[in-house]
Amino acid sequence: CDNAIIIWNVGTGEALLNLDDMHSDMIYNVSWNRNGSLICTASKDKKVRVIDPRKQEIVAEKEKAHEGARPMRAIFLADGNVFTTGFSRMSERQLALWNP
Repeated sequence: CDNAIIIWNVGTGEALLNLDDMHSDMIYNVSWNRNGSLICTASKDKKVRVIDPRKQEIVAEKEKAHEGARPMRAIFLADGNVFTTGFSRMSERQLALWNP
């Protein structure tokens, strides 16, 4: 709930990267792409972000991916697209496919 993503070296217990200025609200989930070069996140501010952790910058961002107040999820697919699940304003389930 601190709006930060920390990438750890699990062998040494050392924090390698701290991405703490990318999100203005709570992060619901994080997903790596197939080759580990990008991550996508879904957060409480209703945005889906694609982040390059090595450059520590946001590559793509979709505002209001789902307008509902309930949590949403985002994952990378094998072809590089981002698949999200969320809810409409009327709490109806929504599925979406995004090309970052």
